[in-house]
Amino acid sequence: MDDRSLRVLEYHKVLNMLEDCASCELGRERVRQLAPSTNLAIVEELQQGTTEARSVLDMGKQLPLGGMRDVRSGVERAIRGATLSTNELLDILSTVVSSRRLKKSLSSLGPEYPILSDAARNIDTFSDLEQAISRAISESGEVMDSASPALRSIRSRIRSLNAKVRDNLDSIIRSPQWSRLLQDPVVSIRNGRFVVPVRAEMRSQVPGIVHDQSASGATVFIEPMPVVELNNELRQAISQEEVEVDRVLTELSARVGYAGEGLRMTLDAIGYVDFLKAKGTFSQKTGGSMPRIKCEG
Repeated sequence: MDDRSLRVLEYHKVLNMLEDCASCELGRERVRQLAPSTNLAIVEELQQGTTEARSVLDMGKQLPLGGMRDVRSGVERAIRGATLSTNELLDILSTVVSSRRLKKSLSSLGPEYPILSDAARNIDTFSDLEQAISRAISESGEVMDSASPALRSIRSRIRSLNAKVRDNLDSIIRSPQWSRLLQDPVVSIRNGRFVVPVRAEMRSQVPGIVHDQSASGATVFIEPMPVVELNNELRQAISQEEVEVDRVLTELSARVGYAGEGLRMTLDAIGYVDFLKAKGTFSQKTGGSMPRIKCEG
């Protein structure tokens, strides 16, 4: 069909309305690719898909698509060996959890829904990947202590060193000999090191390392010598934490890459189901007649 005929029929307006009925980008992309066909087999399949989706919706059943994300870019990057961010991994987790629910829902439909049932067979489940990501990354996108024994141990050491440094500095700022040297009896952080604010004119009386100075020049932020070694140990532990977090993310990304082909197939099936659901929803909204479901064979 030529472009003029499509304009006269306001075909693209219809597509826009149909696209609004889709639940995720995977389905919306399918809608945008939809074109009229003169192939009878294709037309009948498209009509049958709409009929099945409309029938499911009319019966009050669900085609659950909540939580689906368009994670194709992340999956492709993982296949190529890239390390994904925690947010990318959480999107993949949300998608595989949702696809598992969708597969269960579609699989419960009877033989009178051959197209939707066939789509269910193309949706894979990824229980190992799902468990690995959910065990390692919190809902807020933080890599948790439970991600690995090494990370749990490193963070325990970080907490212990933090406490030791603060205890030492608290003792310093509360001591009489330091009170006259400090601008304020507080502990702060400069360049990743715990420091105390010292009056500039008292700098020579404080053994330690200067890390910063106030804009006015009246205060210098000094790391007292008694905590320098502890701060060194703390910075080393923090570096170890960063390395271990990166290792965890790299390992999880490799798992995604390993499951890449199954994820590709699943995402394609999800897009198709969302496309069918959009057509069924559009049929309901526009009051389209409900043709009888016909199954061959």
